[in-house]
Amino acid sequence: MWVNKLPHPTTHFTQGANMNKKPPRAYLENANQFNRELGSAKNKVLTDVEVLRVDSFTDDLRDKWEELRTRYQLDSPYFDFEFMQCVNEVRDDISVAILRDQDEIVGFFPFQRVGGKKAYPVGGLINDYHGIIGDPELQNHWLTILRKSNLNSWRFHSMETVCPASEPYRYARIPCPYIDLSQGFQNYYRNATIHSSVFRRQSQKTSKMKRELGELRLEYNSRDPELLETVIRWKREKFKRTQAFDILSVDWTANLVRSVFQRELPNFYSTLNVLWAGDKLVAAHMGISTKSILHYWFPTFNYEFGKYSPGTQMFLMLAEEAASRGIKLIDLGYGDDGFKSQWAFQRKYALYGCIHPSSLQLNIARVKFRIRNAIRNSSWKHPFRPIMRKFFPNFGKGAYR
Repeated sequence: MWVNKLPHPTTHFTQGANMNKKPPRAYLENANQFNRELGSAKNKVLTDVEVLRVDSFTDDLRDKWEELRTRYQLDSPYFDFEFMQCVNEVRDDISVAILRDQDEIVGFFPFQRVGGKKAYPVGGLINDYHGIIGDPELQNHWLTILRKSNLNSWRFHSMETVCPASEPYRYARIPCPYIDLSQGFQNYYRNATIHSSVFRRQSQKTSKMKRELGELRLEYNSRDPELLETVIRWKREKFKRTQAFDILSVDWTANLVRSVFQRELPNFYSTLNVLWAGDKLVAAHMGISTKSILHYWFPTFNYEFGKYSPGTQMFLMLAEEAASRGIKLIDLGYGDDGFKSQWAFQRKYALYGCIHPSSLQLNIARVKFRIRNAIRNSSWKHPFRPIMRKFFPNFGKGAYR
């Protein structure tokens, strides 16, 4: 269900457990400092836009990127330049607009060019957070940025750190659930068992799994490429079972996961979590981590052992281990479907929409979006899904071109 109101940045957390608790630093360490930054940003003027390929970036540009990312608390690994490089390795259409006020670089706008003058976020729908790296008030210059980047439009599905100038371009506000581990795993788990029947039932399933399969063992950060291929295979099998479009059938998407897996930097590294029961591999997850955030990216499980809900047990074990390693927050990405509503009781919000100069085109796109969303959320779609997939096997592929 779409959220109809976007809370103020200082109050956009929780409905449920810990609702009076200040959010972790990963999203808001000092609201007053953040607001002062926004106030000074209003004096910025966009005087120049230069577009470079990602592989043309110098060390000085990367340092400036990191400086702006830190200043504006864009802590998600999707804002790390290393993620741009991972996507650039598997595609040839990744560029960055460098935004200047006179001689000062005030922002970066990374994008993935598709279909000539159309653009998506870098990594398309696999990128869970995106936007300008820099002053949020630069969003007042969206149309200038697009024009000088030789673009007509930029479609976004989870834009963070927005200012009022982006409101006319949104189709919807979407929830982005996250799990706060800043007070430790046990604090989260106590609240989770109160609010989630899934967690309350899991202990019985886990006991049965131990009796029938053997003791549980979590590998928190496996570097075994064969296990990564198992994650990809299981994920593709699930897409087939559920009649959903197989996003990993597109070559560049699976290769992006492999590219991220190879990263082991101090503040950007892959995390391949695998859960064993005896000698059986029962669940696995491929994620992206910074020093304080674990982004939950591609979770999956062995369908043969689904009755034990091994994915839920793996999550609990990896969350406990992550907290012990200094992770303060587990981000579940945009959308509030399925397991997310059972695991996470805090939300931030992002925008879904399109930057486009034509208000007519935007209104038409909004109507199409609402129709698609109504169909997606309807109960009668399920009987027709196998028929649709049979006659239109590539339906959905356009979003990953």
